[in-house]
Amino acid sequence: MSLALAVFLMALALSAFCSGAETGFYALNPLKLRHAARASATAALLLRVIRSPAGLLATLLVANNLANDLLVQAAIVLAERLGVPDAAFWSALALMPLAFVFCDMLPKQWMAVHAETAMPALAWPLAALRVLLWPVAIPLMLLARALAGGPARAALLGRMHWAELLREGERSHPGEARAMRAALRALESRGSGLTKFLRPPLPLLPPGVGRDEALRALAASGLGFLLLRREGEAPALLTGARLLQADPAVPPAHLARPLLTLDARTDLAGAFRSLREAGAGLAWVGGTSGGLLDLEYALSLLAAPPTPSVPHPSRP
Repeated sequence: MSLALAVFLMALALSAFCSGAETGFYALNPLKLRHAARASATAALLLRVIRSPAGLLATLLVANNLANDLLVQAAIVLAERLGVPDAAFWSALALMPLAFVFCDMLPKQWMAVHAETAMPALAWPLAALRVLLWPVAIPLMLLARALAGGPARAALLGRMHWAELLREGERSHPGEARAMRAALRALESRGSGLTKFLRPPLPLLPPGVGRDEALRALAASGLGFLLLRREGEAPALLTGARLLQADPAVPPAHLARPLLTLDARTDLAGAFRSLREAGAGLAWVGGTSGGLLDLEYALSLLAAPPTPSVPHPSRP
């Protein structure tokens, strides 16, 4: 009797754990989890556990089915020990509302609200389940990947999932709205090129500009840098720090440096990656008639609040 009751309670807890963990996985914000993983070992472990969504969901499916089967068998044994006639029928009938409330509805509802704090606490049990049930879960994982439609389809679904998470974050977390909005706009800018992220046209100084004139233009711009025209090539960059520290006798054109050049069709994510690799914050986009991509300016456009639409006045 005591063994059957212990199995019943453990199966009940395992089923609730699997149901809650599945909902928690979908409610989890990967952006916040990656940030938390830098300072928390459990968050870092959870990040590794959910790296393969198909593997995690297959593991939870197998564990939940095992728990439900143990739950039914233990309930039948308990009913027989208590002398209940037709133990299989009455135990199953009594188990349905119990399992629905405690193994499905309550854990899912609770985890949907507390996923960010509760899921890292479940990292070690989830990791243990992944290891224990790996031989059984691996065929289901491979089947799920096959049904997903291959790598291209999986990448598209992953991109859509990220976009929806960012939209939800923008709506639900006002304090993080700017970061969420910037990430969402960067994600949605794929294929649109760099033209709309360029700075407004800046004046190009002639290559033979003098130091005094360059200093006046620098003060007037307030940007900390100048652009010098080059015949048949992209402009050169002259920073205020370099101009001020150099010998006054050195012509400004000799202090200017070529800008990183990007194709206007480059995605914003690819442009950011190129800037990071070059250790630069500025790049010239297009040919001699192109424009300047300023990392700080582009980020300000991404994080800017949406412009409210002004309704047209109704005509009489």
